[in-house]
Amino acid sequence: MTQLKIPLRGQGSYSAHSTISRSTKLCFHDDCGPKHRVLLPIRAIRSRTNYDNGCFFTCSLPSLNGSSSFAPSNLCQYTIQYVTMGVRSPGQSAPVRGRTMKEYEEQLAQLKKENFNLKLRIYFLEERTSRMGECPDKEVLLNTNIELKVETEALRKERDEKEDLLVQASRLVELTDKQYREQLDKLNESKEREIGLLKRRIQELEKAMKACTEGGESAHGHELQLEDSNMNLELSRSPSLGGQQDKNRPQEVTEMSQVDRLRGESERTNHLECDLQADQVKLRCQALEAELKQRDHRLEELLQKLKQRGQELAEKDLTIQERDSLIEDNQSQLEQQKKVLGEIQTTLGDNQQQINALRMTLLARDAIIADLEGRLSTARAAAHKLEVRLDATQQEGAKLQEEIETLRSQHRRSSGRSPLTLPDSTQRHLKTLEEAECLLAVKLRETQRQARSGEEARRKLEGQVRDAEERIHEREVKLQRMEEDNSKACLAIEGFIKRSKSQSREVEQLQAECRRKDRCIQALTLEMSQLREGCYKVQARTSAPTVHADMTEEENEVSLVMAASERKSFVTTQSSDLV
Repeated sequence: MTQLKIPLRGQGSYSAHSTISRSTKLCFHDDCGPKHRVLLPIRAIRSRTNYDNGCFFTCSLPSLNGSSSFAPSNLCQYTIQYVTMGVRSPGQSAPVRGRTMKEYEEQLAQLKKENFNLKLRIYFLEERTSRMGECPDKEVLLNTNIELKVETEALRKERDEKEDLLVQASRLVELTDKQYREQLDKLNESKEREIGLLKRRIQELEKAMKACTEGGESAHGHELQLEDSNMNLELSRSPSLGGQQDKNRPQEVTEMSQVDRLRGESERTNHLECDLQADQVKLRCQALEAELKQRDHRLEELLQKLKQRGQELAEKDLTIQERDSLIEDNQSQLEQQKKVLGEIQTTLGDNQQQINALRMTLLARDAIIADLEGRLSTARAAAHKLEVRLDATQQEGAKLQEEIETLRSQHRRSSGRSPLTLPDSTQRHLKTLEEAECLLAVKLRETQRQARSGEEARRKLEGQVRDAEERIHEREVKLQRMEEDNSKACLAIEGFIKRSKSQSREVEQLQAECRRKDRCIQALTLEMSQLREGCYKVQARTSAPTVHADMTEEENEVSLVMAASERKSFVTTQSSDLV
């Protein structure tokens, strides 16, 4: 029986018992925790010991924390040491044919070829990874990712601020629209009042003119009657003065005719003045009506323009909402791309770890090949010694066989002659011959056992070679996958950079649009403030006395003309912005 004690690094100890045969495999089980059954081929080194041809091995294994500890790629990490206990010098045994030196040399050449192929593959793998590593480094990608995050957050804050400004501007526009309408209503009411007052004044003036004309005619007739009565009284009172009156009557008649003519001229002038005033009032009323019509037309135009601005603002709000949805989609795409970048980074780290593991396995293979070369040299020396011993033992065996045959023939002859016993010398010689025969048989068995162990070692080496080929194939498949993953990662990074550039362009367009909207809002607020000032001025002037009506009308006209000119300039600037 062969006892194996395997100390673990940081774990407990593993022990197993196995007999050494042609295909020796050790079954390890865990004494500390859950069982891990592992079949591990080892190389048994033949040696005679004091414990029934037994041998003691110590094996150091890696940790069994994961299921991948006994993977085929990790078998090269297991080291087994052979410790002999009480070895004694071998004796002579019968000749048994082992492996020739040519077979060992062929196997060593195959292993060297495999080692060279592995080194070439690792060199090409490193070259490919270096070529793939020409894309931006991880730190650069992380820095760009952080910068993009900061830019998105700043743009989000700016968008929120612009939305607040737009909401405030829309509220301001609504308030100014309401105030403007109220002021227009008030202006209309004040103008209607003014028109009513003017109409009443015209009616009063017309009545006064009629009364004046009627009063003038009645006064003229009354004066004539009074004059006639006065003259009659004077004639009746002073008959003695008749002669004098007759003398003065033509003078009085001329004077009376002059008085009548002067009165007619004064009445005519008064009538003409009244007609002129009436015509002036009519002309003023017509001008005021025309102004009112113009103002109504302007108000309608302003209301239509305000409706258009409201529609444009609604359209801009819709475009802003669409841009917000696009920004959210871009942010979700950025998050997905961040996840992809994280996965790519993890895969790159895994690939780097696999490359390091391949390098370690190559170093371990080099060590194994050096160990095998040393063992081959020792095996060659041992085989040469065994051949020499076999030749010597064969010669000794032939001599002993001849001596035994001669002794047996002598014994038969002597026994045929007389029944006497053989001499002591012959008996001792026979015993020594029998002992030598036993020793030769033991040596024969030992050489046979060594031959079996050599065959077993050959099979183990072939198994190790097959395992190495399988591991190489698996690593080639892994390398191909890693190359595909790296190419996909490079394509994903290029797409991410293109998307980030397009998103930055869209953000710049949005910023320009927001600036244009800010200019529009400022122009609207200026226009609203100017309209308010004009309305306030109109209200203040309408509350002034009627004596200054002409001045207020002229100032209102001037203010309306100024507002119209400012409106035209704003419309031109807005149309240029839209273009």
